[in-house]
Amino acid sequence: MAVEQKYKPEVRWDQTAFETLQAAWSPERIAEDEKLLQEIFKLAKDSPLLAEALDWAGKHGMKIFVDHTCVNYWGYYASGTGVLAVAQNIAEDPVAAAGTIAHEIRHAWQEYHGLGAKRMASFTDSFTRRALVEADACAVGERVRDQCRAAVLTRENKPVPEELQVSLADEGADLASKFAGWFFTSKLPERYGDYESIFYGQRYKVYPVDDTKEEGGLPERHVEFRAKAKPVRSVINIANANDVMSLGKGFSSDQNYLKRLPRDMLVKDILPASMANTFWGAAYKDQVELTTDIRKAYLRQKLAFNKEHGIKSHRWP
Repeated sequence: MAVEQKYKPEVRWDQTAFETLQAAWSPERIAEDEKLLQEIFKLAKDSPLLAEALDWAGKHGMKIFVDHTCVNYWGYYASGTGVLAVAQNIAEDPVAAAGTIAHEIRHAWQEYHGLGAKRMASFTDSFTRRALVEADACAVGERVRDQCRAAVLTRENKPVPEELQVSLADEGADLASKFAGWFFTSKLPERYGDYESIFYGQRYKVYPVDDTKEEGGLPERHVEFRAKAKPVRSVINIANANDVMSLGKGFSSDQNYLKRLPRDMLVKDILPASMANTFWGAAYKDQVELTTDIRKAYLRQKLAFNKEHGIKSHRWP
């Protein structure tokens, strides 16, 4: 049974804002961007995973466009819209762009199935969710780039590195390795942790807002499309390893690469709160100090809300 039919009801994207944006583009821009995208899409013949991702995106009404102003990001997915962008400078490199597009389609797939990240009141919960969805999307995007790179080398009569040949031979093992590598061998957790720390620090007023920057202290983006659509509700329960395992399913099948992870890695090494609280990069102060400040501010806000609404339990909306 197809994944989208098994555990998530139908989702309708809100693409009204994107249609308004697109209507203002010149015919010349549209034609030039379409030319870039078609060069990227051609690589689907070299990457079965890219072909699956694009097929899923097409069947689910997604829109893909080239962002002419985006900086500091290779691409992005606009939650709730089914719209993704690839930065113009990245779009000019088809192999890099193919991986980026697959990565962002994966975020749409996650959201469609209720598995996407969502910012919670809880600092730890938000970090863990972000880590899981980014590790999954990065695994998909990196495999697509590897498949495309190997194909390009072959066409140019250049040797494909033995390590790359080995990784491409077994998709499940490769995706599992790339997923785990996000946590244990890459610098990405520090980068995402820094961003989330700033976001939460500003939210709870324990990190200063820099009004001179577009994102108030966060990396500037200058994205063309700022969606106002309501994100699809996330239903994943990160306290339940079986829920988290749903992230490893394929675009159109129940084959699950997360089953290839070492036994108990999710439960013992990735999901514990200690991962979110100590493994992430510091944003403003020492990581432990910042985490403590955010946790205290969150608790004060929670207690004030409960008092105002007469709530005696630990419920928090």
